[in-house]
Amino acid sequence: MAIDKHQLLGVLLNDFTDMYMIQLNNHSREASIDELNSGMCGVAAMCVGNVMRERYGVTEIDWESHCLHMWLVLDGKRYDTLYPEGYSEEVVDAWLLKMQHYNSNVMVGGSVIDIEDNSGYVAGGWWDCLYLIKGWYERYGMSPPAYVKRMMANLRGNHLHRQERRAERRYQLVLKAPLPSPTDEVRTNNVLPMTHYWHGEFEGNQNRVLARKPGMPAVNVYKSLLKYYREKGVPITQYFC
Repeated sequence: MAIDKHQLLGVLLNDFTDMYMIQLNNHSREASIDELNSGMCGVAAMCVGNVMRERYGVTEIDWESHCLHMWLVLDGKRYDTLYPEGYSEEVVDAWLLKMQHYNSNVMVGGSVIDIEDNSGYVAGGWWDCLYLIKGWYERYGMSPPAYVKRMMANLRGNHLHRQERRAERRYQLVLKAPLPSPTDEVRTNNVLPMTHYWHGEFEGNQNRVLARKPGMPAVNVYKSLLKYYREKGVPITQYFC
């Protein structure tokens, strides 16, 4: 029986959320999805997309992004952990970019993934994120991207041993979690994109934190970095590799 690749993609997006909850010890699924789409969307898209390509042979899957978000594209339909069943409208419209006066340009394919062999980026080098990526690939029988080992080595130079030990214990739980079946039902949710909760324009919300986890940069940090790299003509994701 042939695998429904659209259903499989939704199942994997659900699974990534589940593994995030285990790794971060977060018992609220809605809070986890909100966090994943407030600074971790690129990590989720890269991890799930690469498993689709390498583990299941769905080579036609691709990536797209706009100024705030990154998602997956399969046969013209858009997916992420917010909408594992697929968007029913354009992602730009679902994220209210024009209404909130954001840049609504969409980047596709190679403009955002051709760095370190499609390995993606990490928004901040914190242990739980790195162990989540490591555990995600390993549980599907794949090798983690090279940047995970490099960033772990860099963090160990900061002597963050307690944080690593805690993250490593949760990583073991990720490895032990059973793999989902491609025929599992895709679970939907009612979490909205973060732009739905903003009031006013980007420049008026300098202190709004993109993710709740400690150590994640505030909006003004991202804003200045994105502006700098856009002016320099450097791919946005290069900074985070």
